[in-house]
Amino acid sequence: DKGKAEASGAPRGAENEADENRGILALTRVIPDGPKCKSIVDRSISFFSAVGDMRVDIDKCKRLCESYVKEDKSQFDESFVATRLLGLNYLQRYFYSILYVCYLRCGTSL
Repeated sequence: DKGKAEASGAPRGAENEADENRGILALTRVIPDGPKCKSIVDRSISFFSAVGDMRVDIDKCKRLCESYVKEDKSQFDESFVATRLLGLNYLQRYFYSILYVCYLRCGTSL
């Protein structure tokens, strides 16, 4: 799988990312050079992963929310709502990063 990820230009550890972020992948298909822009953002995130990796943070929030549901805690619990909003914030930042790279690439081709 590593060879497949490297051959496609995807960063290491991104093999399961397609399963995790289907919505992001669907949205990137609609923007010009979306998959290439996503690849650029993913490489940038991997490069600065020592500082922080928003893909890991998205996964952590998702797992925490799933654990709340499995434990039958109220979905109106403050911790659940805060975790859900934080995960949404990370997803928005991730997608906006992809859009920004697309904007920069389109601006240079004009």
